[in-house]
Amino acid sequence: MYVVRNVFRAKPGRAVDLVRMFQQFAAALPPGLGLGPTRILTDASAGFWTVVVEDEVADLAVYLHTVEQMGRLEAAKHLAGYHELVESGYREILKVEPKLPAS
Repeated sequence: MYVVRNVFRAKPGRAVDLVRMFQQFAAALPPGLGLGPTRILTDASAGFWTVVVEDEVADLAVYLHTVEQMGRLEAAKHLAGYHELVESGYREILKVEPKLPAS
């Protein structure tokens, strides 16, 4: 299992618009893409106007294929113009480590 975090620094005052855009996009995604529940997070103490879109994925190859196909999905229309809301961003891909067995 992996957690993929796309971290965006929105332009001043535009984080709310970016959140709405990502909420609409996530709601419009068809099932079966290999993405787990999408969470949208905003800064509580990080840099101002930080928006994080976080997904759980079981298979990284499936996730990367989905990302390559993203522009072809009907849901992608909800992301039109998002570049105008963002100053910068980056992606983190983290492996979820298994829990230790109870002793």
